[in-house]
Amino acid sequence: MNMLNEILNNLFKKWEIVYFTQDAGEYAKVSGKLINNNIKVKTKMMNQGGRMGGRLVTYKILVKKDDVHKANNVIHHGK
Repeated sequence: MNMLNEILNNLFKKWEIVYFTQDAGEYAKVSGKLINNNIKVKTKMMNQGGRMGGRLVTYKILVKKDDVHKANNVIHHGK
């Protein structure tokens, strides 16, 4: 049953993670590049406990499935 749920979720999943970082500046830079290239983005943040009671935040940038290739070109090649 878990395998069937996973298959169905992937079929209907409309957004994919194209980038993730724990650096807020890097997150802002990458999401800004995508937005400036007319690519809609969603962000998911995951909080994790860090060393000595500190918190780590992981920023996940998602784009629509149809924009994944374009987003990767913008992120890695500036195109």
